[in-house]
Amino acid sequence: MKSKKECLNALETIMDTKLEEVDGLWWPIETVGQFRREECKTLGNLIHEHFENPAFSFEEIDCETPVFDKATQSWLLVQRKIGTAEDNPKMIAYIAEDQTIDEVEYEPNRFYAKPFLLEGSLG
Repeated sequence: MKSKKECLNALETIMDTKLEEVDGLWWPIETVGQFRREECKTLGNLIHEHFENPAFSFEEIDCETPVFDKATQSWLLVQRKIGTAEDNPKMIAYIAEDQTIDEVEYEPNRFYAKPFLLEGSLG
């Protein structure tokens, strides 16, 4: 796996510009076209998200620990896990958004320790 520095260096090379971090977001220092600026922002944020807020594996999710669900953009409180990572993993969870308890399928790259913006919702 590449390091965060290697990923940012690759992004800088692609953009042919240097990046700086401002409030946790990566921005080009030099002015580039609007299309490339948005792409740079998106890729920089994805790199930041990947290294600073990695997705939980099924094994890493603890019962009674809140997790952020990327698919629904809401918090879950996992009460019980069903199955294994290899065999149709599911969880019984309290869903904070609608205050219900429901079965939720585990999917890789879906559950995180903290929230983040979805693609296309960058400011």
